[in-house]
Amino acid sequence: MANSSFHGFDKFSVQSALMESKNEQDAIVSFSSFPVFMGCVETPPKEDVFSPMYWKIENDAIVVRPILDSSLVYLDNHNEVVGETWAAHHQEFASFVLKNKLGESIYEVGGAHGLLSIEANKTESIKWCIHDINPRPLEQYKGEVVHGKFRANQQISKDYSTIVHSHTLEHVNDPYGFMREISLSQNIGDIQILSIPNMDLMVKRADLNFLNFEHNYFLTRYRVHQILQETGYRILCEDDFRSHSIFIAAVLDSKNINGFVTNREQNLIVERQLILNYVNQCEIKVNRLNQAMSRFKGEIYVFGSHIFTQFLIAFGLDTQRLTYCLDNSSSKRGKRLYGTPLVSYKPEEKLIQGKVQMVVGSIAGYEAEVRAQLSSLNSNVSLEFC
Repeated sequence: MANSSFHGFDKFSVQSALMESKNEQDAIVSFSSFPVFMGCVETPPKEDVFSPMYWKIENDAIVVRPILDSSLVYLDNHNEVVGETWAAHHQEFASFVLKNKLGESIYEVGGAHGLLSIEANKTESIKWCIHDINPRPLEQYKGEVVHGKFRANQQISKDYSTIVHSHTLEHVNDPYGFMREISLSQNIGDIQILSIPNMDLMVKRADLNFLNFEHNYFLTRYRVHQILQETGYRILCEDDFRSHSIFIAAVLDSKNINGFVTNREQNLIVERQLILNYVNQCEIKVNRLNQAMSRFKGEIYVFGSHIFTQFLIAFGLDTQRLTYCLDNSSSKRGKRLYGTPLVSYKPEEKLIQGKVQMVVGSIAGYEAEVRAQLSSLNSNVSLEFC
């Protein structure tokens, strides 16, 4: 398998048998050493923390272990929303929320910047509260803010009959427990509306932001449906947003929370094979990028000061050819991608029209918009994305 000794990254391995034990030797995929934080920092590399990472079967699900302290994993807010895809997501999800909400007040778990509220209030005046472990509300956000972990015993006001969360479920350590807390905080007839990443497609495309210390649960559409049902909800409707997200609206029908169904052997066999195929595809991606870089004589940058690049390195990307990271996030500019010596710059700062340059990367569903942007900055730039 691929190996890398670059700034703390070590090897990973893929086991060939379906394992049942809970120790690291029985992982489907294991990384001996991986950066605990996926953002950018101003601290020196010697302060970076690494941990083993294991993808394994536990409690009838494929999960990432160990579960790390949130102060490490969420060292700082690194999810600045940039790009056309996320802008369109917020617009369409805001419309979906307005169409399916109950009442005139929204309680959003997560929400960080308040962007969903800002987008929704362009259409309709809504009382809004964001409840986030690390809130960073923009100036335009006019609602309430609750700081900390969401728990049902915090007694949400009866004004809120609709709870919303967007790309939050994949970040919680126990999705069933999280949904149970939401169920306990609502009344029969109340609405829950969520947006989740389309992990069924992510694993098949080998998206490098699929599983990690933040996304530590393989949440297929089937599994999300199952968790909703088991926590008392009935799905009212759902929409697919491009090949990126799934929007679901559900009503609380019952306070009879049944617990987790464990008869999932056949699904686990399928999911395990998807993981093995995923790893194989990632190796192919990195080999292709390394071959392209070996033939190129100019400056080479990697796009994405984020988990995408960290995984490329972990799977064996030749880091000796890389100069900088490129990223559209203003908050990352001039900072170092955690676990690497690579400093992040905005593309317009480094790409020069007519200069011999190459940009490599693997950036999932954002490739089309990034290609167009980089080509506009240097029409001769060589782009190798996979």
